Amino acid sequence: MQLLEFKQFKTQFFYKKVVDASARQAKKVLSRFGAYVRQTARQLIRRRRRSSRPGEPPTNQTGLLRDYIFFGYDDVGQGVLIGPALLHGRKGTGDNAEKLQALEYGGVTEINQKRINLRPRPFMQPAYDENEKKLPEIWQQFPLT
Repeated sequence: MQLLEFKQFKTQFFYKKVVDASARQAKKVLSRFGAYVRQTARQLIRRRRRSSRPGEPPTNQTGLLRDYIFFGYDDVGQGVLIGPALLHGRKGTGDNAEKLQALEYGGVTEINQKRINLRPRPFMQPAYDENEKKLPEIWQQFPLT
């Protein structure tokens, strides 16, 4: 065990206070950012009679995609996770991860037991891009305490 002089102890104590305060601030800022991105993504997914065109956000046919977009702060990675939840076990959903990826980026997926090549209908990346410019403003709303 290493003995610390008072000066070293004081420095480490101050360092811990600063790190703890910054972690609290980061959690507040990233949680707010996650809420903004989720809200924007939900607004991009609209109810309409027609299917969405490639390049447009997907159409909200059942409401599940729009209603199951969540965000959460990851304490370990000190980041925020934002996106649609996987709904395993729901009738007719199949491999949701594959379908969600095909919606956002395009690709081959199975719909109604047919393999189709789906062109991208992004909704998460545009929501992220729209809110990314708000980050400096959000940081200013939560000063270090």
